[in-house]
Amino acid sequence: MNTMELWFEIVQFLNKEAELLDNYKFKEWLELWTADAEYIMYSRLNVVSNSVEQQLGSPMIMDNRTLLEKRVNRLYTEYAWAEIPRSMTRHFVTNVRIDAILNENEVKVLSNVLFYRHKHDNLYHELFSYERSDILRKVNGAWKIARREIIPDTNIVLADSLTTFY
Repeated sequence: MNTMELWFEIVQFLNKEAELLDNYKFKEWLELWTADAEYIMYSRLNVVSNSVEQQLGSPMIMDNRTLLEKRVNRLYTEYAWAEIPRSMTRHFVTNVRIDAILNENEVKVLSNVLFYRHKHDNLYHELFSYERSDILRKVNGAWKIARREIIPDTNIVLADSLTTFY
């Protein structure tokens, strides 16, 4: 497979993932993750630096596969108060680029996302912009997410809750 075909396959995978999230199909979304998955959302420090790594603060979310499953399952209960009624969301995934081919079954992919969320009882909507760094792994012929790092484009996250997935 050439690089362009690989890129197209990855873009299709990320678009399908966004569709599952935006349609509240979290159990199907969870199937896109490996058993050893890591999901990390960093805070961002307000420091002068040319290096994004030096601007990263402590993780706001640091989940493994087990914690992702618990978060997903909770969304289907009456205890997910922040999502009753559920948010209307849209993930705009763009600037997808292959950063590195790690081996024949793993690639590092960078993408930018603009996340929109509106709650039925709120006059305002939320916009949240961030970069994702994903390690995608081919498992039984299908792409899976092995690791996701989310790096916000702002040092203040103006969100009512962090119950949705980015």
